[in-house]
Amino acid sequence: MSKSMPKQQATTVFTRNATGLVRDASGFDSAFYNLLWSSIPLATIFILSYGYAYYVGANLYLTTLLCGILCLPTAFLYAMMSSAMPRSGADYVWGSRSVHPLFGFMSNWNFVVWMLFFIGLYSTYLAEFGLSTLFRVLAAFTGSPNILALAEYSVQPLGIFIIGITLVLLSGAMFIFGTGLKTFMRIQRWGFALYLIGAIILPIIVIFIMSRGFPEAFNSYMSALNIDNAYDKVIESGAFVVPEVTSTKQTILAMTLPLFIFGNIFQSAYFSGEIKRGKGIHTWAMPGALGISVVIVLLLIFAYEKSIGKLFLGSATLAPVNDVGYSFMPTYVEMAAISSGNMLIAIIIALGLVVQFALWVPQTIISVSRSLFAWSFDGLVSRKVSSVNEKTRSPVVAVSIIGILSCFSVALSAFVPGLTLLTGLLGVTMVLVFVSIAGIFFPYKQPDTWKGSAFNGKVFGFPTISVVGALSLIAMLFIVGVLLMDPNSGTSWITDRKMVYIVLIIYLGSIPFYFISKWIQRSKGVDISLSYKEIPPE
Repeated sequence: MSKSMPKQQATTVFTRNATGLVRDASGFDSAFYNLLWSSIPLATIFILSYGYAYYVGANLYLTTLLCGILCLPTAFLYAMMSSAMPRSGADYVWGSRSVHPLFGFMSNWNFVVWMLFFIGLYSTYLAEFGLSTLFRVLAAFTGSPNILALAEYSVQPLGIFIIGITLVLLSGAMFIFGTGLKTFMRIQRWGFALYLIGAIILPIIVIFIMSRGFPEAFNSYMSALNIDNAYDKVIESGAFVVPEVTSTKQTILAMTLPLFIFGNIFQSAYFSGEIKRGKGIHTWAMPGALGISVVIVLLLIFAYEKSIGKLFLGSATLAPVNDVGYSFMPTYVEMAAISSGNMLIAIIIALGLVVQFALWVPQTIISVSRSLFAWSFDGLVSRKVSSVNEKTRSPVVAVSIIGILSCFSVALSAFVPGLTLLTGLLGVTMVLVFVSIAGIFFPYKQPDTWKGSAFNGKVFGFPTISVVGALSLIAMLFIVGVLLMDPNSGTSWITDRKMVYIVLIIYLGSIPFYFISKWIQRSKGVDISLSYKEIPPE
């Protein structure tokens, strides 16, 4: 509560003096959440599948390091802001209190819209990359045509839709009928162990140390799926030529691929008020998770380059599937399962990828529901949206809204071809730009809160958090430039200008929503502008 506001007036701003949410997550939970949510396996699929073929001459080691370095100031900024203002909604609260209410809402509205879009796509990937791989591996080892048929069904629109809807409904039910965040964090701990072992540790070991010769293993695997001499067909049909020189331009443009990890490893900020407090907890849960993810990606690139080689990795992407005889492109996870030669190891590897996608949807429901919760707590939308069920400890109405909207997103992704994950990167990166600006202004607009935080120092006379915000802003604007220049990003200004306009339209769509909501509340005698003069309670 601001010291400048009389106590009597302050008590009328919010309908209650506590959110009702409970600190059910530990520091380790938040770190696991960030490492899972940032989707290291999915981004590695993109890096190893597309990095060689579409960014010819790129040094993917330098690409990974450069992207990680550029995202580091943002990781520290999120940690600082989460420590100073640990509130549901993260960028919404920070922007609305440090710059302007509309500024914060525009940023968070954009976050919510794109996260709903991603929920649909991740449901697609659960079927396309996760379950289809698992079923194919089982079919190859058992020789079962029925399991192979399941693999094929998993990538059909109807199969994708059924799998996606089931995942969304189960995720929503866990928060509505279970014990909310506490239940999920318990599941996440076990899921993280399987994800870490299956999708990261075993692939590195199998490919780099235990591989029994990938060409032979690949041919044997494909033969079990009724495709002969597959390795040579991939090389011949892909016709990929390994470049002899490194391209600086392609090395920079390829940052689009690891950006999906490194630019999205701060999501625990959205429920930071529900994380048990500890010294430096956000610092190691965000920048620490970023550092770990950089090392993991570098190890995966090294293992696959050395054992499988650029020639096959590039050719596998470029080879028309009809020429080879398969209806899928093997990912790095499937390549590791192939190389293991062991059914149990192969299943664990495939399950590691499945659990990544399966947990991502409920993780995102948490983040997005907390954003709607924050809007409601300020009075921007109905107060019912911020109601917390005493038994489940969840904002049930907010979760229900996200669940319903997610079902529409799943249908869109399942039945509308051509939607890709990378097209949403520009919109999400713009949120990071807004957060950077909020970080710069935070010490000046909220001096009492800044002084009471753990990051209240100065550098050359300027608040440290403002300096970090400025560095973050420069880095994120550079990355926005990369996304606008990269012809493979889906938001190239030259080839995909319509998508850039869509990103802008989504941002601008927040403006009428904000003012209409404000007008409706005022017509009911509620002045929500008073809410923005205070930092909401925890």
